[in-house]
Amino acid sequence: LFDRVEQVHGMCLTSAALAYCTIARHGISETEMQELLSLDDDALADSYEWWVPPVRIMPPLLPTRLLSDLQPYLSNRGDESGVRLVCWFHRQFIETAESTYLPTEKVRVKRHTEMVEYFSGKWSRKMKPYNPWLSERVQRPGFYPGEKLGDRRVPDQNLALVGVLG
Repeated sequence: LFDRVEQVHGMCLTSAALAYCTIARHGISETEMQELLSLDDDALADSYEWWVPPVRIMPPLLPTRLLSDLQPYLSNRGDESGVRLVCWFHRQFIETAESTYLPTEKVRVKRHTEMVEYFSGKWSRKMKPYNPWLSERVQRPGFYPGEKLGDRRVPDQNLALVGVLG
């Protein structure tokens, strides 16, 4: 299954998206996934193979198509706000995704750090520098020569307090 998905959607997008889905214990919304992928320079660079859009975000259709192809293997949950969260349908998918997309402590720490930075709002309203591969893609002739960082359009992450004061 994962090999087929990687062939259709690309290794960088698939590995990042499925790592985020696996790490998120209670699920992840499609919007959160798209915004996390916008912060992943390798996934962005891979998606900018033929064209570089005017804003440095993951084209929204890419994670939508990936999640659509994985729909039989995902479960949908809701949170208190009515947002639909996706997570793995069965524990075997979680275990296989962990061994495939989070194989080492270094990779797990990297992906967890990316999620912490996203949910803490580290890159909200800030320009994020590009890694060398994304710089190469963005700075190609005819696109944006000299651009070294970009606004990934990540929204503020407001803290929400839930509960009853007694």
